Amino acid sequence: QILNGDYVRIGDTEGTVDEITPRVTRIRDRYGRLHIMRNGEIKNVINYSRGWTLAVVEMSVAYESDLRQAMRVIDEASAQLPTLLPGKAIEVPKVMGIETIDESCLRVRIEVKVSPGCHYEVKRMLHLLLVESFNAHKLEIPYPKSVELSPEEATPNKGDREAA
Repeated sequence: QILNGDYVRIGDTEGTVDEITPRVTRIRDRYGRLHIMRNGEIKNVINYSRGWTLAVVEMSVAYESDLRQAMRVIDEASAQLPTLLPGKAIEVPKVMGIETIDESCLRVRIEVKVSPGCHYEVKRMLHLLLVESFNAHKLEIPYPKSVELSPEEATPNKGDREAA
């Protein structure tokens, strides 16, 4: 299932296999922490080092933005990825469409096939390209907004109530 150097996920632990012995497997996570697991307790293994892996990025688009323009910008920015990261981004990313409709934004899903162990690097580069492209095209990246009402605005005045 796994070899030394493979990037794996076992339960809640994700990282690089440091060592496999007859009794335990040692996995070093991306923060440098060493996880030691009894081999008899390992039930399910996800091995990211076999073939390709899918990197998924969701880009938020503000409701105030032109959605079709935002989709074009996402597509153009994503298309640069294989040139910038040759051998890491295996294919041109696919813009899958709107994944979720949230209270403050629309989330557009982008998927890209990547080489083993490269998904974090590819995702970071894609995030950078998307932010730069949104800024260049003056598209808003949504952020939490609040409206402050003064007490006078919050309660209708007497004349408003009588008119109703």
